[in-house]
Amino acid sequence: MLRGAFAILLLLATAGCHRTVVRNLAVTPVGPEYDDRQWFTVGGLVPLSGEAGEECSGSSLAYAESYESAVDILIAAGLGVGGFLLGAAVCDLPQDPTAEEYQNFSTCVSLVGLLPPFLISSRTVDYRCGGAPMPPPPSGPPPSPPSAPPPVAPPPVVPTAPSPAPAASDSAPPPPTDFAPAPSATPAPPAPQPAPTAPAPPPSRGRFPDEPR
Repeated sequence: MLRGAFAILLLLATAGCHRTVVRNLAVTPVGPEYDDRQWFTVGGLVPLSGEAGEECSGSSLAYAESYESAVDILIAAGLGVGGFLLGAAVCDLPQDPTAEEYQNFSTCVSLVGLLPPFLISSRTVDYRCGGAPMPPPPSGPPPSPPSAPPPVAPPPVVPTAPSPAPAASDSAPPPPTDFAPAPSATPAPPAPQPAPTAPAPPPSRGRFPDEPR
């Protein structure tokens, strides 16, 4: 019986030592926190329940935490106590057992008592849904700033031949004047009118030689 009690104490002492936390740093937790109890068998190797996180369908999980809560420890302790009681009822103990018979009985009770917690175990899972995913951080070295465009060389200047000077003419035009003559301040005198002439005298009537007197 002492071995059975020691096994129960060892089971309770190590029940809450395994805690797993998974966090998704790419999303922000939104909504309430959900908890679920998952059942396992064969020492926790084979799951008996479905996956947790049905409330987050269509989105991702922000974090999930799996551990043995106080309820899980009580379940394991109850299964252990029930297994030892079952072992005490199943294993045979004579009325006046010898030391060897008592040792065999204790071994039988311990094995039967550890069988239920080995076949059935539970764990609690807490999780929260995630919001809109954040953009992933860029991988690789940061992009270099855009380089300045190369300077554009000016177009080459093509020398042109000087145009020939026009031939000088014999009569050069008068040089242009930069100013016009200013008008006179006094008005010009009126032009002289021609003097009236006397009418010419009528011709005198002379005598012709053949004219009679």
